Amino acid sequence: MRKIKFRAWIKKEKRMDDVDFINFAAQFAGKWECKKPDADLFSDRGDEVATRRGRLFNFEDVEIMQFTGLKDKNGKEIYEGDIVAVTIDRFKAPKNKLEKVVIVWEHAGFKMQKIPKQPIRTIESHLSKYIIEHLGLEVIGNVFEDPGLLENEK
Repeated sequence: MRKIKFRAWIKKEKRMDDVDFINFAAQFAGKWECKKPDADLFSDRGDEVATRRGRLFNFEDVEIMQFTGLKDKNGKEIYEGDIVAVTIDRFKAPKNKLEKVVIVWEHAGFKMQKIPKQPIRTIESHLSKYIIEHLGLEVIGNVFEDPGLLENEK
């Protein structure tokens, strides 16, 4: 079974952080300051206690990205929103030509999506261990911390 976990881009702080818990009903995500919170964290004192032992972020203040359950060729975890380099040498492209794709959630699965204005030979496919092994996927950044990677190189 794949591990289900998330990370979040904190918009105001312009940084990425792990997410330890999500409350979809209240629409917030958070991170523990210590990994073993006390049992009374969400006692009758409410958010006052929670904010002393962890950080809470409203959904409108963050972009949440899910772990795909897969790792790139170097063992780095692949998340939604990651930009990955794909070595295309099996599709009649110049040998060892690197193309870039973004990992997105679409049609009940993670997909490699062509970056706008990239050459037409960039492939789009659902993400799988097979694809990672045969195309040599490597995480080179993400859409929030490395937006320059989304631009077409000349």
